[in-house]
Amino acid sequence: ASPLAELWEGDEWQEGEGEEVDEEDEEPAYWAAGAGGAREGGKGARSQPSGGGEVDNASKWWESERAAELEAWREAVAQAAVAEEARHAQLEQARKESEARAAAAAEQRRENDEREAARRRKELLREHQRMVAAAREAEARETGELVAG
Repeated sequence: ASPLAELWEGDEWQEGEGEEVDEEDEEPAYWAAGAGGAREGGKGARSQPSGGGEVDNASKWWESERAAELEAWREAVAQAAVAEEARHAQLEQARKESEARAAAAAEQRRENDEREAARRRKELLREHQRMVAAAREAEARETGELVAG
């Protein structure tokens, strides 16, 4: 039995053996040690002034909540790391594909340039052959005129 309960035995208040507790006074430490204390809205240890099981249960609950929260954060970080790795792999793949396309385009340009150069050489060769033929024809006319003249 608590000291207060002993004071109330026999339906008489025993003067000087106890004090009335003013709710505005500070709570005793064993009351405030509970889950938030009575004033903070928690049950506190008032329901169990010895402070035993309820405080332990609240601590265990808090620890399990904290552990679950920490595990959720770890999972979120792990998922973010996996997503970042996947993003990095996609970027690396895109870079490789871009380099391959650039190399293929460069090769295509080189081939086009080679074809254009070959076409230009053939065109120049034909023009040269026409000029040589025209020169021979002119020379032949000149020679023929001299012989004929």
